[in-house]
Amino acid sequence: EHEWEYTNDSENTDSHYKTCSLCSFYGGEEAHSASTWTCNNNEHTGYCVCGKEMETEAHDLIYVINSDGLTHSEKCSKCDYAADPETHNFNKTETTVSGVTYSACEKCDAYLIAEYNDEKYASLQCAVNKAAEVGGTVTLAAELVGDEITVTDGNVTIDLNGKKWAMSYVTYIPLTVDGGNVTLKNGKIHQSGS
Repeated sequence: EHEWEYTNDSENTDSHYKTCSLCSFYGGEEAHSASTWTCNNNEHTGYCVCGKEMETEAHDLIYVINSDGLTHSEKCSKCDYAADPETHNFNKTETTVSGVTYSACEKCDAYLIAEYNDEKYASLQCAVNKAAEVGGTVTLAAELVGDEITVTDGNVTIDLNGKKWAMSYVTYIPLTVDGGNVTLKNGKIHQSGS
């Protein structure tokens, strides 16, 4: 494939030319467009592949759930800007397609899945990982459909809190223990028909 190099024409501010650096094939003229973005505090600047500065605009912010299971952050969908993490606020009630009612975060729509050590988690795996470090107990906050977790070390108790932890297909396994010890109590694990 051609490896394009881009050349700006100072007389033509709307477009650039492209030429292959391998075979010198002329690829024609094309309009400038922003393909990369750089972060500048409350805004970002777009740059064309030829290096021309295109435009500066406000961040396009969306809430993204962080991998710790406890927080979300506002992140820009175009550049690498990310605000400081915020703790989930599970004050919204939402019912899923499977009929389970959850407390949902008002900002990022993460579901409250489990609680451990007075903290509310949107991920059972994250809560179990934290509790297993010290032999703690994780409590389910709602019926759980479709979450698969793996325990590799430590001791943890999962209190199902009178709820059901279900998998929708026989091929999916809700709990795998590769190390450590897991105690389950006060509920049901349901793997399809078993």
